[in-house]
Order: sequence, then C-alpha cells, then structure tokens
Amino acid sequence: MSTPFKIGVQRLTPQAFSRYGQVIGLSDQQPDYVARGLQGWRLDYDADGATILLFIHYDHGPLECSALERHFHVTQSFVELSDAPSIMVVAAPTSASIVPHPEDVVAFHVPGSCGIMLWKGTWHALTRFPLRPSGATFAFLSERRTQQELEDAQRSGAPTRLTEKIDLQQLYGASLCLDDSGGLLAT
Repeated sequence: MSTPFKIGVQRLTPQAFSRYGQVIGLSDQQPDYVARGLQGWRLDYDADGATILLFIHYDHGPLECSALERHFHVTQSFVELSDAPSIMVVAAPTSASIVPHPEDVVAFHVPGSCGIMLWKGTWHALTRFPLRPSGATFAFLSERRTQQELEDAQRSGAPTRLTEKIDLQQLYGASLCLDDSGGLLAT
C-alpha cells in the first residue's frame, strides 16, 4: 500500500521551469530571427541521433502517478495542439546513481497556448495530465532511437539503456497526488 504524497501545482513561467527545461511559446526576449511579418526564437533542442516527430493524445484521468523516467540523449519537447491545459510533473536532472525522492518532484500548470521542452536527464511522469475530459493533443519531438527502444521495451518487457525509469511506490512506498490548493487546475 502506498502513501499519497501531495505535490503543489505551480504556474508555468520560463524562470520557474528553467531548472527542468524551456517553455515553448511567445517570449519577451529579443527574437533570434526577424523577417517581414514574423519573429522567431531559437530553443536549445538537442538530440544525439535522428529526431522523430509524433502526434500524441493523452486521455484525461486521475491526477496521480508513481512512475518517473528520464532520457539521456534528447531534450524531449511537447507542443500543445488542442489548446487544452495540462499538468507536467518533473524532477531536476540528477547524477547517474541518484534518483529523486517524492519531495523533489514538482508539478507545473501548462496552459494550452504553449509547450515545454525537457532538458536531457530531467525526470518526468510518464503521462501529461490533461485538465479537460476530452484530453490533450501534442506534437512530440524526441530522438528516434530513444522512442524506438521505449516502444520495443513496452512490447517485450526488455530493459532500456537510453531511458531510466523508477517507481516511487516501490522505492519509497509513496505515490504522487497533485494538490491544487492554489486553484490553478480550474483555469
């Protein structure tokens, strides 16, 4: 039996999220590229191998989890396509033998008007948590080998080399429950 560990939901800002990745959206920073009728900002997307683009739909469900994973060869990116707000659960990257404790995990309210990119090694929940019953749809960028390995492991149960997974319930007897005492889930 696991003990629920409540984590508060924070408002997503570039500064608050900078330890975990980058916010994908309009910026108040100087554009990196300007042409007639457009402005562009570069992001620090990085993949050790070929990039893969997937279309992903996450179903609406309970705001709880116990599994986290991290990827060593890609700054995975999730760009919202359905204007649906969601929650992203993350923990900061750690060195090879260190895994996060439940108190190291944070949650961000991601409005449907932006996306997020995770630094290499950032721990994250295996799902996004859409706040609407219709779920949320994303364009998802990752590294081809990492994604293929995850799909193969799901089919065969084989261990992964490019991704590390942990279960907080097995490690600490705790599951994560999102606490909305700040009222962000209703927005």
